Amino acid sequence: LYELVTSGEMTDRARFSVHGRLEDVRLKQIQDDLKSHGLVEGFSLEQVYSRPELCDKNALSRIIICGALLRWCRGEALDDLEMRFRIMTGAILNVSETASWLAESLAAISRVIRGPRYLHRFFRRLAFALQNGLPYHLRPLFKIAGNILNRAELMLLYSRKIYNRSGLMTFPADQLELLIGIDKTSKLREKLDQNKKSLESEEDNMNLRGDHELFFEAEYNRDRLTVRFARRRFPLTLKSFKYLAKLACARLTDKSGWLHKEDLEPGFNQARYIYNLKKELGLNRDRKVLENNRSGFYRLNLEPNQISFNFENLRRLPDFEIKELINQLETIKACA
Repeated sequence: LYELVTSGEMTDRARFSVHGRLEDVRLKQIQDDLKSHGLVEGFSLEQVYSRPELCDKNALSRIIICGALLRWCRGEALDDLEMRFRIMTGAILNVSETASWLAESLAAISRVIRGPRYLHRFFRRLAFALQNGLPYHLRPLFKIAGNILNRAELMLLYSRKIYNRSGLMTFPADQLELLIGIDKTSKLREKLDQNKKSLESEEDNMNLRGDHELFFEAEYNRDRLTVRFARRRFPLTLKSFKYLAKLACARLTDKSGWLHKEDLEPGFNQARYIYNLKKELGLNRDRKVLENNRSGFYRLNLEPNQISFNFENLRRLPDFEIKELINQLETIKACA
């Protein structure tokens, strides 16, 4: 954020100023808040903190706007931000819009230069948070309700652990009416019914067909989960099932299909688990189904129309990562 607000593009496009004096105690709180997120050595903000002579009035104002943007991305109310940081609401909106444009541009550059996929995804997520003043986890809900509910109402649903379509569908209607009113609840229910029909049509297309090479059946076989691959049924360990599901999701949501090993799982054992997955699927060296570009990226070498899922079974699984994958699959068009 500090790199964005100190860029030349920001200086040319956005105007912001701190009105009134910010108390030393309040300023220290802002600085501590930013520090708690970790300062990367060599970047501008770390240099300002390590060399007090660089922390002039100009740098302080940018530190303050960073603090405001950070909390804006978390969904905090504009009135609270204005009081806490002494920045006018219009200035916050102006700066956040420009910062979002810059983040979106960085995402595009990352894709053009074939940078790591996680980097492109990071900037896309940051751009969404800056543009809408919402945590990225709320994107599925925003896609459904963003034109019906305002930012405060979306955050209210977020506080009730409603993040997506499934959360809205299962939340009691009478409680929803108390939160957002009868009129907006009615509009949401109507839109959910329309989306449900559309999703059912998509699921019909993605569910098991005879010509699908890989089908995530997700049925329990003792302590394993089943997939059908090349017309054969394979019980996979949960680790292998999730690795394969993540690679399949990457193939459906990204044209290249490459997934960085850190997106599979943080750490250093991804190659071993990929080996285990190949073994459980009965793959030999001649079958290049799971590819490795020798730069830390893996890919499932299947066409998207060869991959299908049993969503009903997947939704029953209690695993958090699988639930996240379901959310991604339900918003394929939005995340494309």
